[in-house]
This record gives sequence, structure tokens and C-alpha cells, in this order.
Amino acid sequence: AAADAAAARAAALCSAEPSILAELRAATLEAMPAAAHMVSGPSQGRLLALLVKLSGASRVLEIGCFVGYASHWLTSALPHNGELVTLERDVRCAELARSFFVRAGLIASPSDTGSADTGSADAESAGTRRVARIDLRMGQATDSIATLAAELAAALATEGQAAKPAKEQRFGLVFIDGDKRQCLPYLRQLQASGLLLSGCLIIVDNVLFRGQAIAQHTAPLPAALNQRRNNPDFTTAQRNNLSKAAPSVAGNGMVAG
Repeated sequence: AAADAAAARAAALCSAEPSILAELRAATLEAMPAAAHMVSGPSQGRLLALLVKLSGASRVLEIGCFVGYASHWLTSALPHNGELVTLERDVRCAELARSFFVRAGLIASPSDTGSADTGSADAESAGTRRVARIDLRMGQATDSIATLAAELAAALATEGQAAKPAKEQRFGLVFIDGDKRQCLPYLRQLQASGLLLSGCLIIVDNVLFRGQAIAQHTAPLPAALNQRRNNPDFTTAQRNNLSKAAPSVAGNGMVAG
């Protein structure tokens, strides 16, 4: 009850949720009522957008797209040439997400005429300009991360010839909101992949459940993120550019580091 009251108070203090995202929440509730509670919500969405903006990231990785609600907020804070790569394994969820990405002008459609819904989170912050785009990839996240790492390796091998420089294929922020049993393996795979820019901000959602740590899956995450920060391979400057892991105090918890 206290958490609900805090969320209601936060919502009252913020600007209205973009209309397209309210429609997305309603569409999710209609299409998959048992899973609709998994939608991030406007308060968390605004926090994610703020973190993207503060991080200065131009390329963001989201593990666990679901219906794309958080994706809209993440993309809204990217620079005009930014990109969100979002991973999803559930075809039904991805189809709903894609339909709203198309409406917002964030992803191409076969019949794209250049029009876009001006009620999107991106429109809220950038008018009708939508250059930042979303790359929605289907499949198991571990396989998609491996593919991204292979693409980076290929770019490094052909530096100067690749369409996108290797630096632009690395990520400045990662949002992990997928299979909770795989949070730590995702983190370790990313750390070993070379995909993370120096100072990359990593955010993990749902580290708490009803105020308690999900011990077997997410309790090690703060320590793992701090271990990353204290990695002896980092220079002092790189280490100081990484934040301490700090779980949020409301909802189901978010940890960043």
C-alpha cells in the first residue's frame, strides 16, 4: 500500500504519460491480462529516460523488450542519431511492441510513409523528429548478445571499411529486464563480450520482490556490479566513471552500476 501511494504521488508530480504509451498499456492489458503488471509504468519510464540522458549514451541495449513500453522511454532520451537494440524471445510480445514502434516512427515498416504518432515519449521530448531508431531482435538473449559481439569483432577486423565504426557498435547503457534467472549470466557475458564502452551504465530491474531480494538470482548483482567497478584492468579514470551499485527504494527494485 505504501509503495502504491508513493507511485501515485510520483505520478501526480510528473507530466502526463504520452497518449501512445497509455494506449500500449491498455492494449497489453487486453491482449495478455495475466502479464500486464510487467509493464514498467510511467514513473520508471521517466527514470530510465533520465538515466539515458545523464549517461550520455548514444547506443543502448535492452534485454527483455516485452511489449516495448520501456523501449519508448529509453529511446526518447537518445541523441538524434542514437539507437536502441532491444532483445525479445516471445513472438506475441514482440509483435505488439513492433506495432507501437511503427506507430511512433521508431522502427521501419514495409509501408512506411514517414508519418509518426506525435503522442509518443519521443515526441514529448523531440517534437516530430525521429531519427533515433529501434533494432528489435528476436531469439534467446544469450544468442543475440553473441551475435552482437560477432558483429563488433567483424567491425574491428575491418576498421575503416565497416559501415559503422567499432566504437559505435558498443553500448553506453544496458537495461537488463529479461529472465531473472539469467541476470548474472547476462552480466558476465556482456562483461566478456567487449560490447560495453568504458563507463557503461548497467541497470538491472526487479532485484527485489515485495521488498525482499530474490536471493538465488539477483542478490549477487550489487556485488557483481561493484566487482566490475573495482576491476584491476580498469584505469583509475575508467573506474571513477562507474557508479556504485545502488538499489532503488520503491517498487520491485532497480540496481545500477
